Amino acid sequence: PRSAIAYWAERGNSLELLTRHKEAFDAFAQCKKLLAETRIGSYDRKIIESAINAERLTLTPDRINAWSLAQPAGSMAVPAPVFIVGFPRSGTTLLEQMLGCHSQVVPCGELVTCVEREASSDGYPANLVALDDAARKSHLAALRDEYLAELRTHLGTKTGARYATDKLPLNLMRIGLIRLLFPEARIIHVMRHPLDAVLSAYFTAFQFGSDWSLKLADTAHLFNQSWRHAQAMRELPGVNFLRVRYEDLVSEPEPILRQVISFLDLDWEPECLDFHQSQRVTRTASYAQVTRPLYQTSKKRYRHYLEHFDAGSLALLEPIMQQTGYELEQKPAEAKAAAIEL
Repeated sequence: PRSAIAYWAERGNSLELLTRHKEAFDAFAQCKKLLAETRIGSYDRKIIESAINAERLTLTPDRINAWSLAQPAGSMAVPAPVFIVGFPRSGTTLLEQMLGCHSQVVPCGELVTCVEREASSDGYPANLVALDDAARKSHLAALRDEYLAELRTHLGTKTGARYATDKLPLNLMRIGLIRLLFPEARIIHVMRHPLDAVLSAYFTAFQFGSDWSLKLADTAHLFNQSWRHAQAMRELPGVNFLRVRYEDLVSEPEPILRQVISFLDLDWEPECLDFHQSQRVTRTASYAQVTRPLYQTSKKRYRHYLEHFDAGSLALLEPIMQQTGYELEQKPAEAKAAAIEL
């Protein structure tokens, strides 16, 4: 099965390069059909909606102020965490590769830690309400210590760094818990055109988990839910949050990177622009893209596949596009034909 899955994924990529987009989509769809046959569970929209609604109702501004661990005074034993978040396949790996070239930043990749385990547990966030003040503080402190211990294992020989990046994209849905555990943390959200982000995630053959990516409509649903949740949780008091656009990062990398570096209170280092020359190996689906210079071909990819988005998915994504200033464009041939008809 894995060979067949890989075959259809590569066939889709090859057909897309040949601009045979209908055949490419069919190949990616076949890849996802085979992937679905290897999974036991399936994506449940109601579970996702219930979980994030529960967190929004629980982690109110008053509780954030009352429950958050105190920010450490002075220097820390390990670098402060930087959470690079965003919908999968939105440019988080690219940004981490760029920041990882800074002398004061250690790139740690996609860390699966107690933050994810806690946020995904059956009892969260009700367990925080059930605990008394002392027990809650002890529980959160233990989670923080466990996370930082994990972080230390990724530092290697790079000493004296001020930050370490954690690039697990869907930490986008864990901003509230991150704020409780790490008041000093910085959160950088990489935003990409919703249609491009959803399509790229659907076209990716994630080998583990990611049941939300097996159907294009489910992928659009999770994008909508993660966006709405992040929009709400970023407004919590004391959240150090910055949003950057993937399209701007690849078109004008220096001013965007300077903005990010300033957000981290670091001095500018031009080596960040030479990210593709880094010897670091990224273990994500974006490994090939971040080892070559910036390119523009992944922008507006969705135009060739608009017909495959159902009305319900577009209804979930279009309001986000309007909020973030993204346009819905036809593919070039269709736009030309429409102009001629007019």
